[in-house]
Order: sequence, then structure tokens, then C-alpha cells
Amino acid sequence: MKLAALKQKAYETWQTLYTVEGAFVQISTPVHDQVFKQEVRSYGDLRRKQTWEKAFTSLLAKLLYDHNDDARTLILLHFLTYPEQEGFADLRPLLVEQFLMFPYGLDCLREGLNDIAQRGTSGYSTSVSTLQAFAHECHTTALRLGLGRAAEPATGRTLQPAA
Repeated sequence: MKLAALKQKAYETWQTLYTVEGAFVQISTPVHDQVFKQEVRSYGDLRRKQTWEKAFTSLLAKLLYDHNDDARTLILLHFLTYPEQEGFADLRPLLVEQFLMFPYGLDCLREGLNDIAQRGTSGYSTSVSTLQAFAHECHTTALRLGLGRAAEPATGRTLQPAA
């Protein structure tokens, strides 16, 4: 994703997050919004793409965590489908890492993966290999973050394609 598009995505996510929380007054653009810039600056140098990647994934992780009511949909739609469609699939590992930083982030992803193992992927075109790669990514990230064996799926069931 190009830097300009990444900045726009970060701004849109920030707007959505604070609109949902009822604390947002719309300002015209990310270039003119000093409150937004101040928050992004907390992630690093505004001239670096890495800063914007971290800001975007952190803001998106917070939005998803705060407003999730279905862990299965969270994974299938927000972690797998949207990143592909919106052009930020390469940021998925950072998004997973940011999401796992929340107190029940791991439990939420684990619950979603277990629900997918039980109910399948009907309504989504997600392949079994994509789900397995995502589960592996969650597991290895959780281990790297020191979340230990809790990252292992509870059911031990194998993911199967939707019927």
C-alpha cells in the first residue's frame, strides 16, 4: 500500500473509532487534523511508512476489539476478507499482533477459530489453507508475545471447507 493511501486508511479508521465513541468532530483531511497527527506521532516519525502502518493497525485493532460481537465474523471478514479487498493484507501480521495486545484478544481469536472449525465458512469464500495460515500466524504471534500455550485451539478439530 502506498504511503498516501495508508495515511488515508489510518485517518478513516481514526475517524470511525472516534465517531463510534461519540468524541469526534470532523476535520477536513489528515493533513489538517492536528489531533490526528498528534496521535499518529505517538507511533513514531510521521515521515516514516512504518509509523503509519503501526498507527493504522493499532487503530483498526482497537476498533475491532471494542466493537466485536461475533468472533467468527471478526476473523472471516475483518482479518481475512477486508485486508485482501482493501489492499492491506501485507499488514495482517501487524494487525494480529496489535489485536493480541488487548486483554481478551487471544481469547477472541481463539473463539473465532473454534467457531469456524465447528460451523464452517458459509457465506465467505475463505479457503481452508488461508484459515490454517491465519491460525498459525495467530499461534506464532501469541507465542512470540509470551502468551504461551493459550494460543492453541481448544477443540483440536481440523478446519474443513464450507459445505
